[in-house]
Amino acid sequence: MPTQACSSPTKDELRRRALLAARRRLSELREAGEIGDAAVRAVEDDLRRIELRAFLGKLYPS
Repeated sequence: MPTQACSSPTKDELRRRALLAARRRLSELREAGEIGDAAVRAVEDDLRRIELRAFLGKLYPS
């Protein structure tokens, strides 16, 4: 019988994977010339806010 760690990723792992995928796609779009530096900065700012909220949520749970 599989263990919890093997059977399903944790919420943190899913969040980490989603952020990594978003950054990879952002990089692809930038390299293809489909978006500019300002758009990349704006999206990166949003991604950093998501990470910060998740981190602070662990420090100060509701």
